[in-house]
Amino acid sequence: PNYIIRRKEERIFTRVIQEESPKTKEVKKKDKNEFRKTKAIENMDINSATFIYGDKFAIIRLVKNELIGILTWEKNLAEDQRKLFEILWNQAK
Repeated sequence: PNYIIRRKEERIFTRVIQEESPKTKEVKKKDKNEFRKTKAIENMDINSATFIYGDKFAIIRLVKNELIGILTWEKNLAEDQRKLFEILWNQAK
């Protein structure tokens, strides 16, 4: 929740891809208010979140109430992650 509040305050727009579910439909309803565009993909069984920003990307997973993840500052790897995101974004609805 703090992440969403901070993004709204700084007017940072984001795009999100989630697995198609009733929860995703509820998230989509809040998109405009939360400075976000959400799309869904069926059968996307991924249990981590990827954040891409500038020359960085982070992959985070919550395991037994503990965050586990990596943060990478490398322009080419971040660009590859961005390209993968765009492929999924164009397939999502």
